[in-house]
Amino acid sequence: MHGIEEEPVDQNCQHLLVESMRRILFIQFVGDRAYEEIRKASLPLLPNQRSIDFMVSVIKRAFEPQGMLEANRMKFSSLVQRDGQSAQSWCNTLQVAAETCEFGQAYSMNLKSRLISGVRDNNIREKFLNQATNLDYFGTKKLFLHLDSNRQQAQALARAANVFAVRQHQPSRSPSNGSRRLHSNRQRNQGQHASKVAPSSARPPQRASSQGQPTQGQGTPAQGDCWRCGRRHNPSTCPARFWTCCNCQQQGHTSRKCGRRPVHQADDCERSVT
Repeated sequence: MHGIEEEPVDQNCQHLLVESMRRILFIQFVGDRAYEEIRKASLPLLPNQRSIDFMVSVIKRAFEPQGMLEANRMKFSSLVQRDGQSAQSWCNTLQVAAETCEFGQAYSMNLKSRLISGVRDNNIREKFLNQATNLDYFGTKKLFLHLDSNRQQAQALARAANVFAVRQHQPSRSPSNGSRRLHSNRQRNQGQHASKVAPSSARPPQRASSQGQPTQGQGTPAQGDCWRCGRRHNPSTCPARFWTCCNCQQQGHTSRKCGRRPVHQADDCERSVT
């Protein structure tokens, strides 16, 4: 109704209601065997009157293999930082392993002891022994991350200093010497390439194809000589395109560029045609 203020809900009552709903849901999903163990351990109270932590501890005692707690603690005490493992990853590994050891009030002390004992860097371990005497695990973890960050920065600076020292001891190279060396190498490569590729005028003539086209080894316009008549012009505009060779009787080249010469009076025939 309007004008009537609702009574504020007590925060404590709301918290108790939420916890009661959590216990009911937990009991519904644990299964029959787990519920029977919880019921026996809860007497003379009802299971829904116990806390969730109590019910979880009962289930662990009833269904975990015997000796698992001791095995987990032995495994935890043998942990060491791996080669190349970061500081944050090492701390996370310890915290995950400690969850199954049930250290209780000794949780922080055991984590701190394993963190210091298992760290790979001896310098950091010595600083731990001097600076982390009155710190708990979380304070020791913060100090460890700070020391590891300083170590990484010092290593990076040392690597940069080594690279700079190596470059300082290398002989300087002037641009003029480098350019002259590059030009000399380029000329030498060009000379080697030119010695492998002989000019077309020095190559022996090869036979023409059945269509009167040049074979591989005859002159090309880029080399200067016309493969049809031997003069210096473009073969596509050479008048010998329509001439008949007096040597092989094929059209498209003269007897001078024919691969089948000599034949009697071939040159005289060509002169009479030209």
